[in-house]
Amino acid sequence: MRKFFIFMIVTFVFLGIVPSYKEAAAIDAEPNTQVKLVNFLGNESSVSLKIKGSYYLNGNSSNLLSANKSYTVKVENGNLCLYDGNTILASGAEISITPVHHIDHAFINDREYTGSFRFTVENNQFVRPINTINLEDYVKGVVPFEMYGSWPIEALKAQAVAARTYAYYRLNKTINDTTSYQVYGGVTSQNRNTSDAVDATDGELLTYNGNVIDAVFSASNGGITENKFNSWNSSTFPYFKVQTDEFDTTITWNATLHKKQIDYNSLDLKNPDSWWNSTNEIDANYTSNIKKWMMNHLPGLSNKQIKIVSIPKVAFSAPTESGRFSLGELSLEFFVKDEFNPNGELDLQTTSIGNELAGNIRAIISSKDLKSNLFTINETPDAYLFSGFGNGHGVGLSQYGAYYRAKAGILYKDILSFYYPGTALVKQYESPT
Repeated sequence: MRKFFIFMIVTFVFLGIVPSYKEAAAIDAEPNTQVKLVNFLGNESSVSLKIKGSYYLNGNSSNLLSANKSYTVKVENGNLCLYDGNTILASGAEISITPVHHIDHAFINDREYTGSFRFTVENNQFVRPINTINLEDYVKGVVPFEMYGSWPIEALKAQAVAARTYAYYRLNKTINDTTSYQVYGGVTSQNRNTSDAVDATDGELLTYNGNVIDAVFSASNGGITENKFNSWNSSTFPYFKVQTDEFDTTITWNATLHKKQIDYNSLDLKNPDSWWNSTNEIDANYTSNIKKWMMNHLPGLSNKQIKIVSIPKVAFSAPTESGRFSLGELSLEFFVKDEFNPNGELDLQTTSIGNELAGNIRAIISSKDLKSNLFTINETPDAYLFSGFGNGHGVGLSQYGAYYRAKAGILYKDILSFYYPGTALVKQYESPT
């Protein structure tokens, strides 16, 4: 889930349906969420830690980390060590730090966060912090990565409610800060407008029949929303419906994937060293993705050097009610360096992927360029020509649709009512002042 540039302005006006707003009988306390920090940190065996304010070390109130001082957390022999210069302050399988006051912050590799942290060892070599944070602070670190702060405030409010509801639905698990869930950037990326939108909707969640919903969202539905079951072959809910969205019709895309990637007829297949490094596939941006998938998923190909020779088949089928393809197929011909046939030439190998979710086939090729399952595909003698609409799965809130609805004067409650029909907007909790 991510933000995208705006290209056109919609000039028509749509009157939304006013959603149900329900005040909870008893206001809950603001919950915390746990976020594994992966996206900005990457995989590092040593990270810097700087304190703004005061933090308890390993829950010990008499052991404080000093303000404006730099520390280092390292993985050594499978355990963590917290260093102050050359002095080890703590070591073990985990190290935790807890703020003395809510306003105290920590910088991890120069990115600022609030809340407490549990540092763990991942894969026996990487420092992996888990940030426990108040839900409102978490949402303030999410919304700027989902919508630009310059977008209309009603769109930002709708995004804030969707992001908060999405996270609340997952409170019983540790999520991460990547697009696998929601991109979360801590305090560093917060801005005034997005934070104002979060404050204006403080504690508000979407519910259906009294239960908090799974408020998934995407960048653009391409003019028609999707049912969750159709998108992921998973359980669906009444608040996900296929319906035309006249406020989200501007995002289109095109892509071309060539069938023949390498003409090997003039190549010396007995001596691949003579041409391997100087010969590339026509669509190297796509084949690099395909080869990464092959190395990660096909037996015997991990860390091998591969050349995609041709793509004999790309096909999509089983369109849903919205017109999105649900299934896909992909066939490949390829060389693996130094794998020869009995004639001493590179062995031309094949693999096929069939009856796979269409979104997975797109991801193998490039979900960056094949932006959604809502497209047409035309096959020519030389290539596959894609022409598509929207960006993302199309389930729930459309960020572009919210933008254009807000530009047309539609309020955030009405925006949410359209994208999650039949839901109620509930004041679930109130954050401390």
